[in-house]
Amino acid sequence: MGYDYTMGSRSINDPIVRVGGQLLSHCDEPAPSGSLVRYAAIIDAGSSGSRMHIYKFSYCTQYPQVESEATLKVKPGLSSNASDPEAAARSLDPLLAFALKTVPPAYHLSTPIALKATAGLRMLRRDQRDAIIAAVKRRISTVMPFPLAKHNPVEVMSGRDEAAFGWLAINILTGALSPENPGSNAASNVFDLGGASTQFTFQKPEHLDIPNNYTGVIKANGKKYTLYEHSYLGYGVFEFLNRVYGHLADSAPPNASSVSSPCFPEWLNTNIPPSTSTPRHLRVNITGTHGHGGEDDSHNFEQCYIVVKKAMGLHAPCPQGSCSFDGVYQPDLDLALKHNTTYLLSYFYKHASPFGLATGFQTHEAQNLAVKVCRHNSTQFKDDENEGNEDLEELLKDPNVCPVLTYIVALLKNGMRFPPYHSFVAAEKIHGFHASWTLGVAVDILQHDYYYRRRGIGPGLVNWL
Repeated sequence: MGYDYTMGSRSINDPIVRVGGQLLSHCDEPAPSGSLVRYAAIIDAGSSGSRMHIYKFSYCTQYPQVESEATLKVKPGLSSNASDPEAAARSLDPLLAFALKTVPPAYHLSTPIALKATAGLRMLRRDQRDAIIAAVKRRISTVMPFPLAKHNPVEVMSGRDEAAFGWLAINILTGALSPENPGSNAASNVFDLGGASTQFTFQKPEHLDIPNNYTGVIKANGKKYTLYEHSYLGYGVFEFLNRVYGHLADSAPPNASSVSSPCFPEWLNTNIPPSTSTPRHLRVNITGTHGHGGEDDSHNFEQCYIVVKKAMGLHAPCPQGSCSFDGVYQPDLDLALKHNTTYLLSYFYKHASPFGLATGFQTHEAQNLAVKVCRHNSTQFKDDENEGNEDLEELLKDPNVCPVLTYIVALLKNGMRFPPYHSFVAAEKIHGFHASWTLGVAVDILQHDYYYRRRGIGPGLVNWL
């Protein structure tokens, strides 16, 4: 089992904190509403692993201010034990022990705990999901003194809730929703590329009409924010790679046992089993190609781009007139986003940042990077500037880095159709905190009045401001 431990840049007892770009002095007396300090324990049960987030909040005013975060991740994810729910639940034991050690004992009985599973469990059969969720809930209730959160404490979270909580978390951390600075910062858009799904969320402009089944309303600091939100199940990075491999295997000539693709380096050789959804009844080996051309050559990228776009459903019927891809409604982003920054999270960051693509870049820069990587020539990146860049070294060993970067380009350019001038920030942390929906969930749990309404469905999340 793999472990990955991090703690925020501040000490958990640091009296000075930075939130939304502002320094906040820790007060000595709480707001009239209650305790000065509170903790929340949130488990993100993702497709590749589960991560515990321990948040500490201060209540110098009626609004919670996040002070610190400590995390621990274990691998693999709960879905890897789909046939053994009890084993799935026990896999969380290191996270539960971490929470007990991190939260001071005096706060154990007042620290709510919750687990939200995402696309990895969404893709299992319903009976498998239900069995794992029940086993996890029993395990937490049995071994932890922490109370379970009051509203759906252990659940498979919907993709739209994941999108909304992610938007809330990012805009808390950037200060866009700060009660001390109402209206001082434009809310950012959030595009999160996970392992099994991807979510896109932005604040709806008043002048645009968007169908109700694509919107939700958040009330923050007395102001309502209407969001466009959608989650694309099956379009996370690992699930999409499966689509690419399957598409290549299905495109092989009849009775062929192998097919090569410029998406991959020449040393790749992987076996794809017979298809259960297409006429292909043979195993097919997928192989790569040699590095192609010189510094200005884009042949491999262009050929891989064709494969990726075919696997994306770009030409699916669009019954509502304006779509992104796979037949999903989305307004014209040139009209919807104006000049607000879009934060790219998770596997966007993991594949862009090691190459130096992180802050204030545009689609053409992402494409230039993909062109370079798809030449399958790692010596292009061997220079003094990249010396000791371990994340880059690991990526260059990954045979899938070219199709993943090509997929990112296709998502930004052809899928979501961002304007060419639009600015992106690839982020893993903001002001020392993980850029994760878990912060939105934690704030939600610490307040008990509903604040989030999915139009036509009724109350959902919690009114925290």
